Order: sequence, then structure tokens, then C-alpha cells
Amino acid sequence: MYLTAFIVYVFAVGLQGLHVHGPSGPVVAHMGGSVLLTCFVESPLPLEALQVEWRKTDSDSLVGLFQQGKSRPDLQSQGFRGRVDFFAHELTKGNFSILLKNVVEEDAGGYRCKVNTAQDSSEVIMEVSNIRGLVVTGADQNIFASKGEDVILNCSVDSRVPASEIEEVTWKRTDRDPEILVLLYQDSEIFPDSSHESYEGRFPNGNFSLKLMDVKMEDKGEFTCEVHTRNLSGRTTVVLQGVGFAAFHIAILVLCSVAMLIAVGFCGPVCILLRKKGIHQTQFIKYIFFSLKYLNMNLFSC
Repeated sequence: MYLTAFIVYVFAVGLQGLHVHGPSGPVVAHMGGSVLLTCFVESPLPLEALQVEWRKTDSDSLVGLFQQGKSRPDLQSQGFRGRVDFFAHELTKGNFSILLKNVVEEDAGGYRCKVNTAQDSSEVIMEVSNIRGLVVTGADQNIFASKGEDVILNCSVDSRVPASEIEEVTWKRTDRDPEILVLLYQDSEIFPDSSHESYEGRFPNGNFSLKLMDVKMEDKGEFTCEVHTRNLSGRTTVVLQGVGFAAFHIAILVLCSVAMLIAVGFCGPVCILLRKKGIHQTQFIKYIFFSLKYLNMNLFSC
């Protein structure tokens, strides 16, 4: 049977030559995850005289080797040991792809899959690029909030990551020393008892975006959202740059200031009239000032 398969293989190679296929473009990998590097032929090859060699092109490191009918992890370069798997059941079908696990930043670069037989050899080169961690995004710019109002600090996760894979989310005040834990989300549950007392009960359940209610002046600062899955992690930082008075309070303050200016501006004609009635100018200005101050205090206390 093996002799017949070998004769068929020699005849096929003699007509077409050995041609190895790989990915059509750069391969994207995620930090800490796994990435599939494809390498295959269209017709099965006998394993007896077959050698498949995977190397990194920039360092010539031996990534993986299939030789004499078996994988040879003992010959791998140190940095790839325990991280590369052939697909044993697919080798007889002409599939020499490998799975590179626990991806690190140094794994970026070119990879060569070279297939050797007794009669021919062929290779394919591919590029592993754009190695990145979990994509977590927040606000595009710093946030300003009004005292006493609510504000949302955005934290969204790459939509390709299922919610079931997210194991932990934390919100922290990273501008403090030591850092303050604002929110802890773990195993699909929020743990308010683990949060800092200053933020207890100030966020909604089940939302990675943090809602601060009744914003205070001391809330101004840097908030960091960290998201963790089993193999990936990512973070984003949102800056609450300023906490000021609400527009209503500012409008009242402006109106009070305008009222004061009007009162002072009309003081001359009015004071002449008051002098005729025996009221001194200084007493009148004091009366206006304390009236506006009383009005202002009452409006801001609303």
C-alpha cells in the first residue's frame, strides 16, 4: 500500500511539482492568545521521507520541526518550546500548519514554512503583525462635569470578545497614592464591598462604563478601567479634568452681578432722591448689597 502511494506521489510531483500554500496576507495576533500559521499542500504526501521546518526569518530560530514521521520539540529554539503544536491528525492530509500559543510581542515578524521530500522542496513565507492586547476604549477627550450632576466615564470592550469570556473589570483612581479601587466586577457580579467607601453605590450594575452620581469637587482626577479575560487584558484611562458649577448656578451668578452693576450705575440719580427723603447713600448701597447676597445664597441652596 505504501509503495503504491509513493508511486502516485512521485508521478503527481513529476507532473505538477511541489507547491506549498500559506495565508493570503499578514496574520494578526493578540497578546497572550494563540495564532494559527497555515501551511499546506493540495495533495497528501507520504510521511516517511517528509520534513517540515518552521523558522523565524529574522532570527533563523527553529519554531517547529516535523521529521522522520514525528514532531521534534527537543530541537526547537528555547523561546518556542512548549508553545508550538502541529495538528497530528491533519499531517497525513497535507496540512502542516502550526498553532503558536501564549503570543508575546517578540513573536511579531516573518515565518517560513519549508516542506522537503525526497524529490522536491517548497516553502511559503508569512508575516505575523499587529500583535496587541485586548482592545478597550474610553473617552476621546478629557471630561468636564458640573457639581451635583451625574457623569458617565466610558469603558467599552472589543465587540468580538464575548461577554462570557470577560472574567474581571476594575475601575481605579490611578492618580492617587495608593490607588483607590472604585469598582470590582468579577465572574459576572459586582462586589460593592470591595470598592472604596467614597464611591459606594455610585455606579449601576452590569455596565463597564462608570456612572458617577452627584459629582463632587474631589472627583476631579484620573480613572482607569482594566478588563481581563483568561488570556488577554486591556485598559483605558478617562480623565475628569474639571468639576464646576452647573449652568443654572452660573446664570444666577451672572444675573446677580448684572443687578449689582445696575444698582450702582443708577445710584447717582436715586441717591439724590433718597437724600431729599433723609436716606444716606452709603446706607442704600449696603441695603442693595446685603439683599443681593441673601438672594444669591438662597438660590444656590436650592
